[in-house]
Parts: sequence; structure tokens; C-alpha cells
Amino acid sequence: MSLLQRADPRVSIIVPTFNRSPFLAECLESLFAQTIPPAQVIVVNDRSTDATRAVVEPFLSRILYLETAAQVGKPGAANLGLEHVTGDYVWVFDDDDVALPDALARFTAALERHPHCGFSWSPWFYADTRPDGRLGPVGWETTEPPIAELGFVPALLERNFLGGAALFARRRCYDEAGNYHPALTRSQDYDIAIRFARRYPAVRVEGGATFIYRQHEGARGNTADRFAAPARFAKWLQYDQRIFRELQKDMPLAEYLPPGHDLATSSRLALIERFTLMVSHLLVDEALEDLTLLARLADQGALTRAERRPLRLIAYADPWYGCGSVWDRAEFTARLRQLATTSPLVRAIRAEAIRSFLRGVRSEGLARLPLVARRAARLFTPTGTAPD
Repeated sequence: MSLLQRADPRVSIIVPTFNRSPFLAECLESLFAQTIPPAQVIVVNDRSTDATRAVVEPFLSRILYLETAAQVGKPGAANLGLEHVTGDYVWVFDDDDVALPDALARFTAALERHPHCGFSWSPWFYADTRPDGRLGPVGWETTEPPIAELGFVPALLERNFLGGAALFARRRCYDEAGNYHPALTRSQDYDIAIRFARRYPAVRVEGGATFIYRQHEGARGNTADRFAAPARFAKWLQYDQRIFRELQKDMPLAEYLPPGHDLATSSRLALIERFTLMVSHLLVDEALEDLTLLARLADQGALTRAERRPLRLIAYADPWYGCGSVWDRAEFTARLRQLATTSPLVRAIRAEAIRSFLRGVRSEGLARLPLVARRAARLFTPTGTAPD
């Protein structure tokens, strides 16, 4: 019997939930409508105060229903579910999303074909919520970065293309790499995706999206850190910064490099890659640490094509969090100006940033020109004024 003919890959699905009763039934219905039925669906109620218990009542004969002893947030609820998993594969699924019918079949097929891989992954669709609470028409599908060029881990650090239920893993990955970080009430899926990606090969599923990421205006977080939908981007930044601070301290520099490069010959590229990641997550102190290291390198030669690419990204557009840019932070631009007086490499980084500012004007129009002018001025003198 081939791997593809194996009867029933045992999949455990964990659904942590807190006050999502308007969406939970549609979520569970989609999980039980799979072409390969799950062996186990675990719903972990994290002390909901709405109608969650009534919503799960019709499903009780088909699910393992757990309640947390005290509110622990999504990571703690997911970890409680992991303690009860009986399957070989685990899918942690958000309580407001909807799975496409062939999701489990495609996720498991990818891993059955590639037994050396620890997890499979997919893109997803976005969809709005109708006034009646049901899911609206499917919208756009996520895209993936150039993984072959950048490398899986560097690509993931630049952009989280494994959000939410996009990651489907073998049970042993959680046993070996660790469960969810209990303090990350946001970005916990990003954290575990990075940890898994650093440790295991991954395989993309065949075809497109496997689930629908629901857009809605409901509150997020747990009772201790509850916030409205418009604040979710700032919250993502807050928790992503925790992740990237730790990465800068603990992740070997070689892991920032794309395929075909080694630290012995490409340490400058690795530092530039890490510097740009710190910039994109508005980690000013960490970015300046790396910029200082770059200024002290013996190799102060011209930027290579590979080095220009990430520098262009951080200057072309502001970080997607909507919380500003390091190019408007006085402490960042002051230190860059200072280092540029003695370092040809930092001067080249400054020049590349200004070129990318101007590309932004060409693509977005002259309305961006005053902001670009202020940012460029700050890179040479301290007299620029803050953007409106």
C-alpha cells in the first residue's frame, strides 16, 4: 500500500474559543464537512461569557469539549487542547474562520508524500461577514514570497505567510519544538511558525487556499487584553516586536542568509538582512545596534544587488502596522547621520533609502513628496519636521 492509499490519516483539530458564538457554529460545520473527516475535534472554551456553550451543544457528541480552569488566552487554550490530542497530525483552527472541504485531504496528502517534512502549509482566502453573521463571498487570496530565492525562514521573517490555520503540522513537531508561548496573546501562530520553520522542512499543499480568514468588527484578545478590531494592527506590532527582539538575541546570523550564501563570505549581507527586519518591526534600538556593527565592518565596499533588495523594501513603503516608520524617529536618523560621517557603507545605505523614497513618489504620486522630502532632510540634517 502506498502512502497515498493509507486509509485514514488521523487528524486532530483544536479550536480555542472565547466569545465567538456568532461564528463558532459555521466554523465547526466546515470542519465536519471535510472530504477526509477529522479523527478528533477539540473545542477549548476559554471562559467565554456569551452563548458559546449553547452553540457547541449540538456538536457535543462529535467533539471533545474542554473548558479552561481560568482564562489563559488563545495560546493557553491551544496548549490545553494539545494535551488531549490523539492524532498524528494537528490543525489549530481559529473559531471565526471556515475550512474549505478538501483542506484536510490536501494537507495530509502533502505530508504523506513528503515524510521528511514536519509541516505543510497553504495560502488562504479573505472574506467579509454578512449582517446576519454568516460568511460573505470569498475575496482575495494570499500570495507567497519568492521562497526559492530568499530561503524559507528569511521569507517568513519578512512576511508571515503562515498566518492562522495556514500551518498544518505533525504532532511530534509540538512535542519537539514546544507548544504555544503562553504570553503571546497575539502573534502566537507567527511565533510557532518561525520555530517550526527553523527546525523542520516544509511542503506547500497543491492548489490554492485551504480556508477562509473571516474579516469582522468583533473584539479581539482575552479579558486581560481586550481590544477593538481597528487596534489589531498595533497589537500585532506589540507582540511581533517581542518575537523579533528574541530572534535578534538568539537566532544565529547565518539563518538570515538566502540559499547559496554562507556566513564566512556573506556576513555583511546577513547583518543587513537582520537590520532591515528590525527596521520593519520598528525596533529602533535593535536596528541601531546592527547599523553600528555594519559601520565597523572592514568591508565598506559598494552594496551588492542582494544587499540592496531588503534595504529598498524598508524604505519604499511604511510597515503595514500603521504605526509610523523609523525614518520619522529622531533617535534613528540622528545615529544614522552620525555613522554616515565615518562609514562609506552607512552612507550607501542612506543613499539607497533616499532612492527608494523617490520610487515611492513615482508609484504613489506627488502627494507623498512632502513626507519624502522631510525624511530625506532628516538623513542629512536634524532640522526636518515631523510628518503630519
